[in-house]
Amino acid sequence: MQVRTREVGRAWAVRSLGIALALCMSLTVGGVLTIRAAAEPWSGILDPSRAIDWSHAGIPGGIPNRATICASLDPGSTAAQVNAAIAACPPDQVVFLTAGTFTLSAGLNMKSDVTLRGAGANRTKLVFTGTTQCDRGPPPYPVICFKGSFSWAGGEENTADWTAGYAKGTTVITLSNTANLRPGENFLILDQVDDTTDGGDIYNCGVANGCVSQGSDGMRTGPGGYRNQRQVVKVTAIAGNQVTITPGIYMPNWRATQAPQAWWPTTVLRRAGIENMTIQPVDG
Repeated sequence: MQVRTREVGRAWAVRSLGIALALCMSLTVGGVLTIRAAAEPWSGILDPSRAIDWSHAGIPGGIPNRATICASLDPGSTAAQVNAAIAACPPDQVVFLTAGTFTLSAGLNMKSDVTLRGAGANRTKLVFTGTTQCDRGPPPYPVICFKGSFSWAGGEENTADWTAGYAKGTTVITLSNTANLRPGENFLILDQVDDTTDGGDIYNCGVANGCVSQGSDGMRTGPGGYRNQRQVVKVTAIAGNQVTITPGIYMPNWRATQAPQAWWPTTVLRRAGIENMTIQPVDG
């Protein structure tokens, strides 16, 4: 038996083309092609009103692809020279480290809106023999420091009473002061005092040997006691003591009786990054 492979292939090609043309004509003449978006992972499990909006996660607009190089340094440059180049670099520009091995006796300190870029992960290598304190307490210290001003749960730089705007979904809240807040730069950490009794609805408590066995490491303990309920929001506008935030308030149990507050750092390191290099820390 002889099979004419060329003709068989041609027949299938003609048939496939006919199917494609028919589909195209049906969509063009009388059809609307509907493509369903993938359902959220929690669809059918959580009530949509209780689900978190993750559209705000990540870097708005994606990781910046900066093209302007403000300084280019070769192997043999010191940590002080690299740090000086970072400090002097204008916003949205790049400090470029050429191919080779940089042996650095101290750590590096990054700055907002600046990228530290190598020539490639297998071409530029940073070997650290020293660190940078990075405004931390006792060691160990990092080799590259990303930090704003030092504000933490036991030493807040700025605090304010949150006096109005507690409803779920609210995007405008009222604070007792807005010192050192700048729209588009600062974020707020909102918290309130834990519940002391279970009222049968939302019960938020982290008191050691009370409602939990181990307590609340890292949470604020005042004023008023443990503050385990938190939400981090970005400041988008300020009008007097009214602050516009994003995302809106998630939980429905924020209330004045729990002494809600906001606290925030004075400065925030933002949109800084390192890329295209290999880093070897002090311990190898």
